[in-house]
Amino acid sequence: MSPSRPPSSRSEPQAGERAHKRVDQGLRTRARLIEEAARLFARDGYAGVSTQAVLDATGVTRGALYHHFDDKQALFEAVFTETCATIERRIMEGAAGTSYVGGLISGCLVFLRECVDPSITRIYLVDGLAVLGWKLWWEIDSRHTLAALEHGVDAACEEAGIDDPALQKGLFTLISGALNAAALRAANAADPAAEVRELEPAVERLIRGALIRNGLGQG
Repeated sequence: MSPSRPPSSRSEPQAGERAHKRVDQGLRTRARLIEEAARLFARDGYAGVSTQAVLDATGVTRGALYHHFDDKQALFEAVFTETCATIERRIMEGAAGTSYVGGLISGCLVFLRECVDPSITRIYLVDGLAVLGWKLWWEIDSRHTLAALEHGVDAACEEAGIDDPALQKGLFTLISGALNAAALRAANAADPAAEVRELEPAVERLIRGALIRNGLGQG
């Protein structure tokens, strides 16, 4: 009886490679679904986009779609989350390289400009709250756009000598509310970009006025 051969050591690496490829393919499919769905939702609105339209745009099978997302609302939630992350990233980029007060002002202006970007307006300002509901909308936005704003307000308050946590929280709430109202006003204007430009001096005055304490807040 000949001795048995030891199991091939090649099978484990091959299995690992196949698993890695499946994961990578799944991530690419998910990203493609989100990218194309975002384009369609921005153009046609949530109600105007069917899952079939997303399948047609991506070439993905219905089974693959429902492997990643339970339904159209879950797909929209992923699109909204990605949109919030994009706004957050651009706010942080726009606020870099300046004083904290100046960075807060720059970040707020970036937010307004992003909100009138056609690829963002409908997803973030119009359909987000209607589709997801207030609680989920707030939870997602708090991890991204609102988190960036809160970080900016806290840093600017510290620079301006405002160390009362309750006052910092109140300023964050009021600035956030003012920005959302300004964004909605600009998005519904005949010329959204021009409306944002008209709002910019008011945003700067609002923030500097709120942060002035003993002559500070001039950064």
